[in-house]
Amino acid sequence: MIYKQNTQIVYASGASAMNGTLAATALANTGYVESSLRDNRIYCVRVTCAAVHGIVVGSQLWFDDLDNDTALNYRSNQMRMVIAAPATTTMDVACPEGFTAGTPTTDELYAAGFVSDDNWQFLGFKLHLSAAEAAGETLTLTAGSKRGTAWDTLVYSKLMTDVTDIIYFPHEDLPMSGGESLKFAWANTGAKTWGLEMFVVPRV
Repeated sequence: MIYKQNTQIVYASGASAMNGTLAATALANTGYVESSLRDNRIYCVRVTCAAVHGIVVGSQLWFDDLDNDTALNYRSNQMRMVIAAPATTTMDVACPEGFTAGTPTTDELYAAGFVSDDNWQFLGFKLHLSAAEAAGETLTLTAGSKRGTAWDTLVYSKLMTDVTDIIYFPHEDLPMSGGESLKFAWANTGAKTWGLEMFVVPRV
């Protein structure tokens, strides 16, 4: 890969699945939260996951279906940074101020990945595991079309048996339209700690 001007690196890490669903629990306004990531306080909302999330503070995650009637009070299909993880099933994520509280439905998702309102390009990713996985589970990276799931496309797939490192940069950059997402899925039942770097760039 030739490093392009304005390349953005999206970081995420965890010790459980790379994706999951939110619980049907009212999102809570936590106000300004002290951040160990920055020398200031960040406005947050608390989301409750349907299972233990294992996501590390500082991770940037893709959230789907968090529409204006929910506590995030913003468009669906958005990136959010995890500012705190007060419990194994909750995350405090950065959000705009002045939202209207709501309750997620059981189809609302989160995942390691990326989305942007503007046109962008996927350059590649690097993934490291703390130890090789023996469970034989498959990691996938899927492009989510703003037209709907009928247009979703599998971009990358890897059986994770005995894998500790992946470096994937396609021969050609993958153009993505504004509102289209890339999201990872991997069950990680062996609870390996993973660290992800995803490389993206604006497309003009």
